[in-house]
Amino acid sequence: MPPASLRVMDANANRAREAARTLEDIARFVLEDADLAVAGKGVRHDLAAVLAHL
Repeated sequence: MPPASLRVMDANANRAREAARTLEDIARFVLEDADLAVAGKGVRHDLAAVLAHL
């Protein structure tokens, strides 16, 4: 795969991780929903695990 394609994939993986973190923070600080924040954290960790295998 061309290096430019790998950079695009890496940049978008970073965006996905940050988006998941943002949703987790909204659940925690804006909605003050601890259960939803924990679920969001799980999604973020699952995403990181999937991305680690790419």
